[in-house]
Amino acid sequence: MAKKLVADDDATFISLMSDYLGQHYRVLTAFNGHEMAQLAAQEKPALIILDISMPETSGASAYQLLRWDPGTSSIPVIFVSSHPRNKVKPPIPSEPHTRYFQKPIDFAELTQAIKELLSVRTENP
Repeated sequence: MAKKLVADDDATFISLMSDYLGQHYRVLTAFNGHEMAQLAAQEKPALIILDISMPETSGASAYQLLRWDPGTSSIPVIFVSSHPRNKVKPPIPSEPHTRYFQKPIDFAELTQAIKELLSVRTENP
């Protein structure tokens, strides 16, 4: 079963995403960016859902850690935030292996984004 990593400091959001994704995937969870980067390096999930604003290490900083590590640099990332994309600082990178969703998340759109990102990763490992 493919692994997905959900990183957010909101336990309710993690529970919601774990319940939804857990129907089809093995779900790993982290409550801050530092924990997410360590878990990603150890577990090599197929995809990461990453909150932008978290304590200790922000989602944006954690994303940079992923990109610098050859073992995690190709993992697709879905950024999430309660803020509109144009209000998020620093700006979210617009890359083929990233997406952005504003909370609350539309699960149909999330499912489509996951399928797209996993197909891009399969085509370009």
